Amino acid sequence: MLPVRWMSPEAVKWGRFTTDSDIWAFGVVLWESFSFGRQPYYGHSNEEARMLGTNAYVKGLSMKSENLARITRTNLRNKISRLCCVSNHCIDFCI
Repeated sequence: MLPVRWMSPEAVKWGRFTTDSDIWAFGVVLWESFSFGRQPYYGHSNEEARMLGTNAYVKGLSMKSENLARITRTNLRNKISRLCCVSNHCIDFCI
């Protein structure tokens, strides 16, 4: 059985693992951290979680909305760098 709650929709649907699917997984880890360890798609079965993730992904592709677009590797790097840059003590991310 695959850990579908933590996998990107394209990894679940087509078995495609890319940098984008890694960023998705990183987002899930952040969500778990900020929700104090709550399981992704809490209260849903694995099949329901798979369908919810895949349907949201397909809906986002069809709407082509900037609000639903995934963050790119470059944008993620820039945002994390800004968060980690405190009082001239910056962490350099080589992504």
